Amino acid sequence: MPETTQKQLHHLLRLSALPLPTSLAEESRMISDLQSQLQFVKAIQEVDTEGVEPLVALRDETEEGEKEGTIGLEEMRGELEKEE
Repeated sequence: MPETTQKQLHHLLRLSALPLPTSLAEESRMISDLQSQLQFVKAIQEVDTEGVEPLVALRDETEEGEKEGTIGLEEMRGELEKEE
């Protein structure tokens, strides 16, 4: 993967309405962070997703997941008794 240049970084910062780095050290750190993020995205793009269903929700919407996420009266009673 080609190295991110100072010009590219400044362009992306302007597009994002973010401030330019105030020092060479900060700029170097930003370029390094951006490069790491781009490498991560590239690695994710290479994952074989053949046959994988698209994500519908970020929470478990199965019956088991709903039961696990439900707080009943008994659980509440026990917790409320601990408070004094």
